Amino acid sequence: MIGQLALKADSGVPKSAVKEVNIAGRSLAAKFDAIDKAGDSGDLAGTKKEFEEMVKLAEILDNYVPKVFACPMKCEGEKTYPAAGKCPKCGMAITQLKSHADHDAKHGGTFFMAPDNKHHLEGTISAKKEFRIYFYDEYTKPIEPGKFTAEGTAWTSGKDVDKPLKMTVGPKKEFLTGQVDEAIAFPIRVKLFIDFKDKEKPQVFDFEFTEPSKEPADTDKDKEEDKEKKHSHG
Repeated sequence: MIGQLALKADSGVPKSAVKEVNIAGRSLAAKFDAIDKAGDSGDLAGTKKEFEEMVKLAEILDNYVPKVFACPMKCEGEKTYPAAGKCPKCGMAITQLKSHADHDAKHGGTFFMAPDNKHHLEGTISAKKEFRIYFYDEYTKPIEPGKFTAEGTAWTSGKDVDKPLKMTVGPKKEFLTGQVDEAIAFPIRVKLFIDFKDKEKPQVFDFEFTEPSKEPADTDKDKEEDKEKKHSHG
């Protein structure tokens, strides 16, 4: 898929580099299965090795990503430009945004880069076992989740009985959300199949939570209930 995109006239990839990009893209996609197997088998050294190789392959692809610039003061919000220059609002020099430079979780969850090297996602779980998926582009800008669909299963780590996990768009369209079956206890594992609507088969992502995410993702309904309880006690 990446090789096909590189062949497009507006891809920014020179013809002499298409083969390199194609090989790196295919190799990176294959690494997701490899790192998944290493993680499932408890091979820490093997997992680390696969991750380091994935980083190197991602760096090759990053060399051919079109440059994007933005005002460091965010005068125009998330607006970006294809070339260097000055911000029309404050006059400061706009700076280049680095793709894949930020892989830090934004909501205290588990952060992944998708095999297409374009999307990122983060999974979180609350104490009430609401599972959420947030989506980002290669510059870690939020993407509306309604563009994608997902479904999966969840189970207690170390046990064979799993339960289906249905994902729907959250109330404010900021994430996909699903309620883990109440019979499942921490540590919780989730296997999610995400369709990025790119004419490719759904991508598989594995999550493991030994405890609720550091920033619990309570539902809006829960927040309203908490407010009502505090008000009634007041």
